[in-house]
Amino acid sequence: MHTDVIVVGAGPTGLTLACELALAGVRTRVLERRTEPQRHSRALSLHPRSVELLDQRGLLDRFRPLGRTVPGWHFAGLRTQLDFSALDSRHGYTLFLAQARTEAILEERARELGVEISRGYETLGVSQDGDGVEVEARVPGGGTETVRGLYTVGCDGARSVVRQAAGIGFPGTDETLTGVLGDFAVVDPQPGALDAARARGVIVALLEEGLTRFVYLDPERIRVPAREPVTLEEFRA
Repeated sequence: MHTDVIVVGAGPTGLTLACELALAGVRTRVLERRTEPQRHSRALSLHPRSVELLDQRGLLDRFRPLGRTVPGWHFAGLRTQLDFSALDSRHGYTLFLAQARTEAILEERARELGVEISRGYETLGVSQDGDGVEVEARVPGGGTETVRGLYTVGCDGARSVVRQAAGIGFPGTDETLTGVLGDFAVVDPQPGALDAARARGVIVALLEEGLTRFVYLDPERIRVPAREPVTLEEFRA
């Protein structure tokens, strides 16, 4: 199948790009490895500039009722707080909203604009010739499909297959510090427990559906590679 632009990755970046391309009349197809929309949320906030851009696109009314505005937040755990209300903007706040909801709204908008979103398509490789590009993808049920377009954009994360196929480097250093994050259903809350956790440097965020997110740095664990799983016993401790 031929299209103008193949976007690899249906996260917030890929979906936003797809919407922008569709608004410009560009035929766009999004390939996403996951078969279902994301349920878990790494990120929880849209910062002021992102909120401004959503407003410019007439989308803010879809986002704001689902989240809550936060006028200030910490930076790197320092005592000095960031005051977003001091910005020269009508949106001097972060919008506390789970990434899963952000993706769902953007996907809905992309489909409204005629973007084709193919889930269960895992990109295996990208090749290029004088007339365009071809993306080979593993498809649901097994087998592969070759998708052809004029351009391909990699919105598939730090380990981007598209970036690697294009020979674009990702210079930097290996991780030197890792933190720990977990979302829990707290069924036996103790009075003052959350305040005590915050006082000990733990970030505590109340999520939807009765979940609570804990983020912390453990001096005994900060050198452990991120690929090592975190145990429930560690969180309890």
